[in-house]
Amino acid sequence: SFTKKLDFGLSLSMNQYLFKLGKTTYHLRGEVNYGLVNVVGDGLFTTDYFDRNLTLGLGLAARWDFRD
Repeated sequence: SFTKKLDFGLSLSMNQYLFKLGKTTYHLRGEVNYGLVNVVGDGLFTTDYFDRNLTLGLGLAARWDFRD
């Protein structure tokens, strides 16, 4: 249920245009996620706190332009 796990955090993503081939554009994509509070509990108000987490990601994003 919703009250079993509730996470609070911050997320940031950035895209940098690289090049275009036909209708497809390619971007370098980076993402950072930082969990401020991971909370677990049994009632309406949660009571148990767990460690914070940090997630980093870097990849290539391809976007297809379907318009004529």
